[in-house]
Amino acid sequence: MRVIRRPLNGMIVNLSISESIESADRGFPTAQVNRAMLKVVSALFGQGSGLIFGHDWREDGIMEAVHGFAQQVQPPVSYFKGEFQESGRPLLWNLLPWPDTPLLSQSDLKCLAFSLHVEQAGLPDNLIQYEKEALNQGRESALYQYLRARGLTHLRRRLTEISQARLCVGGRKKGSKGRYPGVIEEALFSLEYHKPLYLVGVLGGAAQQLIHALMHKPIPDDFCLETEIHHHYSNPPIGVTESETKIDGLESREAVWKRFCAYGIDGLAKDNGLTVEENVRLFQTTALDDAIQAVLIGLSQVQSATLPKEVPMTDIVDKLNTPEECDRLIENIYKKDPEIALRARRKAIELRAAKHNVKCDAEREALQAVYAYEAVLSKKHGRRTRASRTWQMIERHGIIGAVERAVNRPQETIGYTALIEMGMPDLAFEAVILRYPHLFTPKAIERSKLRMAAWKKK
Repeated sequence: MRVIRRPLNGMIVNLSISESIESADRGFPTAQVNRAMLKVVSALFGQGSGLIFGHDWREDGIMEAVHGFAQQVQPPVSYFKGEFQESGRPLLWNLLPWPDTPLLSQSDLKCLAFSLHVEQAGLPDNLIQYEKEALNQGRESALYQYLRARGLTHLRRRLTEISQARLCVGGRKKGSKGRYPGVIEEALFSLEYHKPLYLVGVLGGAAQQLIHALMHKPIPDDFCLETEIHHHYSNPPIGVTESETKIDGLESREAVWKRFCAYGIDGLAKDNGLTVEENVRLFQTTALDDAIQAVLIGLSQVQSATLPKEVPMTDIVDKLNTPEECDRLIENIYKKDPEIALRARRKAIELRAAKHNVKCDAEREALQAVYAYEAVLSKKHGRRTRASRTWQMIERHGIIGAVERAVNRPQETIGYTALIEMGMPDLAFEAVILRYPHLFTPKAIERSKLRMAAWKKK
């Protein structure tokens, strides 16, 4: 069966549309907000875009209706070596915050896998060790509430990494269980990652506050109000490292507002494919159809600029600036041009490792080995999979110490055969040790030599 190529094929948009305290006064009671959601969903699916939501199915039936649209337009799917075919990635994703579990049963999820993927976002690797204790202490405990907030931040960061763009409409200004209201934190990550962000003011709420910040208006009294959760950030119930504070810590409401002011409409326009004037019209329009049309135009502009036709495929990898851009190229080209896909995979690994502060080349290459292992796991499971145990060892023992301990275990560390198949045998931990023997014990060096020799004979 021939698959129709739509303008937004391969794109994933994070959709954040919800009621605000003033949406009913603006002519959008709950039922109308749901209808607006379905209208946006229908338009995006119709153009070939996939959608990802940061919550599970809800009892109001809205997600069931969204899934109905996905089933109507989802191309046929077949499986190849545990991965979805290029045309077969489910159009609808639900990523769940910790500790939520899927509402649908495993048998239902298996039946719907053709058009729906539901995944638990979990916690950052360094917080997993506290999960059981937090659940035992219960929802009212400081530990549970702190992990829930950190889990929401982790979820929103992953939503940003997975998606190519984000659309925010409405959103509550208070009552959040996280460090900031959901729409505010999601938009903040869009700024940090320079992902296209579209803000529609028709429902008011948190999205309208962001619009005012981008237009350099004064901070309102009800922006990012202090909550009980903020006390847990000031006095965390567990030990928190300095790097965690920098990455996922709590900024003052004034500092957050200033970040959006500094970004401004010019920064927004630079990233989302619309002109300044078009963004202002999107802020101000009360006609949902006009807002949808503007967003589709912006997304099409972003999509067409992703792989410029004038750039030869042999040079395109050099122009990739983020791991997410690399992942997207790999997905689109791995069957057509395996050599380019391999170059893009290696660059994604290098870019991910480069985000860490390292003391030497050995640490940098060891981190590349971890990300190579995650590439192996992701290929095996057909979705992005983290090497959680390895990251926990790094957190406890440092990079070099973790490599030493991993290699000194009796079983093989990273699947060398899988790395060979992926063209990356040099990224096994054992290979890293043999390149930097002065940093490791004789036992680790000897074990690495024996394993490498045995692998080469296979």
